[in-house]
This record gives sequence, structure tokens and C-alpha cells, in this order.
Amino acid sequence: MNIHRETKVSLEWNYSDSSFQAEIINGNISNLSFCQVGVTDECNCLKNTDIKYLKQVHEALGQLFKKIDEERKELGHEYATDEKAVEE
Repeated sequence: MNIHRETKVSLEWNYSDSSFQAEIINGNISNLSFCQVGVTDECNCLKNTDIKYLKQVHEALGQLFKKIDEERKELGHEYATDEKAVEE
């Protein structure tokens, strides 16, 4: 008799205008999606479970945002925060 145990974790959260969903089974990503709320076009969603690819996306986005922050500092630009947006 073979007994298999499955540990499943489902995550779902909304942030601003985006919806994120992930399902992890036995430590492996089995479902993952990052989508814009209200957008039904599949091209605007990232759906991939390849951990190597996702790590590359993570690294690339980290480098991208680092460069954006460097440019912003050089140009003296500031991003509006939620607090500033509420005050205005």
C-alpha cells in the first residue's frame, strides 16, 4: 500500500489594481497568475510555474526597478505615496 501525502497552500491577494494567485503543492508552484483587475486579455497575465523562469523574472524585475530608482534619484523625481495622494 502506497500512501501519498499532499500539502497544498493556496494564496490569493489583491493589490491596487492587480490580482495575484498562487497554489503550492508539496513545495512546488502548481498554479501562479499575476493579472490586472478588470482586464480579460490573457496577454496581460503572467501564468507560469517554472521556478527557474520565475527566478529570472524576479531578478530581471529587481534590476529594472533598481535602474528606475537610480534614474529617478538622478533626475530628482519623487513618486507620489498613498498619503500624498490622499492629502491632495
